[in-house]
Amino acid sequence: QERAALLKKAQEDAAAAVAAAAASPAEAEAASAE
Repeated sequence: QERAALLKKAQEDAAAAVAAAAASPAEAEAASAE
């Protein structure tokens, strides 16, 4: 069960990393537009 929790956390961390990577280009674009 602890292993399942670690796996779930790893998946959530990966999803957060993907979301951050997806947001980065948009943020850079917004910053350059200012």
